[in-house]
Amino acid sequence: LWCLLLVAVLCVRADEPIQLNEGNFDHVVKEFDVVMVNFYADWCRFCQQLKPVYEVASQLLGDSVNARLARVNCEADDTRTLREKYHITKYPTLKLFRRGVPLKHEYRGQRSASAIEAHVRELLRDPVRHASNEVELNAIVHGERNHQAVTGRFASPDSPASSVFREVAEALRDECLFVADSESSDAGLSGARVTFQSRTDVVTYDGELNKD
Repeated sequence: LWCLLLVAVLCVRADEPIQLNEGNFDHVVKEFDVVMVNFYADWCRFCQQLKPVYEVASQLLGDSVNARLARVNCEADDTRTLREKYHITKYPTLKLFRRGVPLKHEYRGQRSASAIEAHVRELLRDPVRHASNEVELNAIVHGERNHQAVTGRFASPDSPASSVFREVAEALRDECLFVADSESSDAGLSGARVTFQSRTDVVTYDGELNKD
């Protein structure tokens, strides 16, 4: 069965949105790093307006990255459980999945092909932003809109602490901004200094970083 599903996915042109239903949904959203899913209804005029835009966005994305645009016809009988599972109450609803896991936030950006493409590509970028010095590190943190940021200052890019920092960033990339200076003169005696900052708090840790 899984072989048949894989063949079906591969047979769809990479520049076309993948049509999803209860039979292939889980497989497809787990197949790629990022999948944007458009839950739509044909009677909805906003869905009709989005349809050609979404198709162009899919063409722009193509197979240049490990991400796809997909769609679910919410009027079809074989999508009922999907509508219920993801609490679809309005159309269109654009949900995002990272390796099968739904992100907390739906896409609410501009409904243009270039904006949709850019948003998907943004979700694929390196989870750690890199800075070459303290000034650049602070500029990145203050230049982003994230409410929470984690900065890492490391004595060496090959240090175990730097590897642990990257693993944490991979897991929490959709929650916080992660920025690292891998050859920092401000790494502390342990060779690693990590700071969490939000709008109200700043907490710095200077100890050893390990997977435990």
